[in-house]
Order: sequence, then structure tokens, then C-alpha cells
Amino acid sequence: MKNKFVFVFCAMMLSSCAIMQAQKNKSKIENGSLQEYKEDLQPYRIKYTYNEEKPPMPLKSATMPVNDDTKKIEALLDSMSVYNLNIRTAEGYRVLIYSGTKKADALQAQLNAKEILQEDRVYLIWDSPNFKVKVGDYFSRLEAYTTQTYLLKDFPGSIIVPDKVNINRP
Repeated sequence: MKNKFVFVFCAMMLSSCAIMQAQKNKSKIENGSLQEYKEDLQPYRIKYTYNEEKPPMPLKSATMPVNDDTKKIEALLDSMSVYNLNIRTAEGYRVLIYSGTKKADALQAQLNAKEILQEDRVYLIWDSPNFKVKVGDYFSRLEAYTTQTYLLKDFPGSIIVPDKVNINRP
């Protein structure tokens, strides 16, 4: 315990002495007692001569591209855009409002859905041996959910199913 006290006491004394020394040096600098470094180094500096008659040579390799692939890239992008125009379907969601074996019930559900939703598409699909009536072409489940909540009072058993949806292009 006594050794720790001695060690802490010595550390405090040394740190306080260092602070006092720094303060003394600061006061000497403020009073101007330290000599400033004054020596002329002009004779030792390198002197450059410039020729005003010749302009500097242009850098050809830095400004001119060596391999210009812009035309190849543009051709690839054009072919990709043509390919993308041919895509008609994508992964998405639809609301399934009827699934059963009776065609008359499926047609009635399709007519009711068309009356309720004028702007959405209604699909009648025959998947042997069942008829299915699906509504909409939605890319996110949230979009399908808003339509499902609107249809729940007329079609209480409606569910959201993942499906290939049609892409409407302008």
C-alpha cells in the first residue's frame, strides 16, 4: 500500500514539473527572448529557365482512349431493351375469389367481380377439374391486399395467391 502511495506521489510531481516547464517556454517565446532563425537560402535554391517560344506538348495517351467500347455497349443495351419488350408476364400476385368444380358459379363470381371492380381484370381459369376466378395483376402483395379487403364483404373466402401477372405496357 505504501509503495502505491509513493508511486502515485512521484507521478504527480513529475507531471506538474512538466507543465511548469512548458509554461516557462511559452513565456520566453512571448517575450521574444528565443532567437528566431534568420538565414538567407536564396543562393542555394534551384533556378528554372522557361522557354516562352515553344508551347508544351499535349498529352496524347491521357486524353485519347485506347480501346473505345462505347458502340459495343450501346448495341448490347439496345438488344436488351428489345428483349425486354418481348416479356409479357412477371412474377406477382392475384386475388383468388372462387375455386370450385361448377362452371356456372365461376361465371357468376366473374360477373360479380367485374361489377365491383371496373378497372381491374378478372380471369376465369380452368385448372382441371376446378374453375378458378382470379382478380388483378399486382406486383406487390400490398397492392393485392388492398383489393382483397375491398372484396371481402362480397367474397369472404378470397385469398392472395402468387401467380404470373400480365405486364401492361403503354
